[in-house]
Amino acid sequence: MGVIIVDIDYFKQFNDEYGHNAGDTVLIEFARFMETHFRKSDIICRFGGEEFVVIMPTAPETLVLSRAHSICEKLHGLTVLHDGKKLPVITASFGVACISSDNYQKANIVVNLADKALYEAKRNGRDQVVLYSSSLET
Repeated sequence: MGVIIVDIDYFKQFNDEYGHNAGDTVLIEFARFMETHFRKSDIICRFGGEEFVVIMPTAPETLVLSRAHSICEKLHGLTVLHDGKKLPVITASFGVACISSDNYQKANIVVNLADKALYEAKRNGRDQVVLYSSSLET
């Protein structure tokens, strides 16, 4: 099972500059974008604020990681219109973690690991994907 936590970069500043209605439009378009780039068996949820979580219950780590990288790149091409005006390109940071399918009872753990990877992506400059590894614990 794979978990991806996605955080839209600098969303607070975006809201401050363009307004909360424009921010809401970004959230809606981002959610639609995410829905078109995952499988029907994947679960996409708004995690809070500008964070989304994707649970890929049957995906191997290679697929989870490649999907995160692909979406990070494709996001640069997302056009968002608000009140007839094109908004600036948005970017996002991605934290990825995976566990074997026999560990489903530990799903909360993999979410915490993905969150640690997300923090590392943001700390390293944002607009990137980080896969959790034990080296993030130091």
